[in-house]
Amino acid sequence: MSIERNFNRLDVQKILICGKSKFWDLVSKGEFPNAFKVGPSIRIPASDIEAYKEKYRVDLNGK
Repeated sequence: MSIERNFNRLDVQKILICGKSKFWDLVSKGEFPNAFKVGPSIRIPASDIEAYKEKYRVDLNGK
């Protein structure tokens, strides 16, 4: 069984270099479909973060 890493809000903000408001905008828009709460804290699976980054990846080579 593989255990996936989950990140809290502050970790995601550091990874994506975004603020608190942008983070909550992304959550409310459904960009992290597998987000879940643990008590008062929200957790985002690493696969959701990678999927978000891939979705908005910019091709700098112009191909």
